[in-house]
Amino acid sequence: HRLERYGEEFRLSLLTVVKAPAGYGKSSLLGQWFDQFRQSDAAVGWLSLDPSPDDLMGFIQHLVGALQISRPEFGRQLDLLFGSAARPSVAGVTSTLMNALGALAEDVFLFIDDFHLAVDADVVAAVQAMIERPAANLHIIISSRHSLPFSLSRYRAKGVVVEIDSGQLRFDNQEAAEFLRTAGHGNLSLTEIDTLVSRTE
Repeated sequence: HRLERYGEEFRLSLLTVVKAPAGYGKSSLLGQWFDQFRQSDAAVGWLSLDPSPDDLMGFIQHLVGALQISRPEFGRQLDLLFGSAARPSVAGVTSTLMNALGALAEDVFLFIDDFHLAVDADVVAAVQAMIERPAANLHIIISSRHSLPFSLSRYRAKGVVVEIDSGQLRFDNQEAAEFLRTAGHGNLSLTEIDTLVSRTE
């Protein structure tokens, strides 16, 4: 399956971006990938953004908490930052986070769902900093309804980004036939399937 192939590709890539409007199954796709990694005991974290504003340290705390589900000892290096009364910089926080991730002797897969809901400029800047100066073992998988609020051209040129859009998420005729057969509609003709796919695009 082509989406399984993308899953293999992002194992080797720094960044995977799944961009499509609502209803295209972005979260479901990321969830399937996440479950596969969890079942193989990989170091993974899942962070779903929501419409409520989140500041930088709240975002980082949620991110660390997400990774601690699979690696409970992760993030001790960040305790001083969380306990500090001073407001840390984006560069300082992300550098400390990358050092902590780099200390893990394995690949780390961080899923960020609904990134279009990121409204805090420091949160956006932190994610951009993580991509620009990543730990060597980090893989970031992002879903969004819109293009990311920073340029990906540099990462495309380096070949470290996988991009999946609505056209790639949409069923082709063969996939639709397989899905319908599984759902108990295997008696549809190829013409009927073609018509159904055309009407649902």
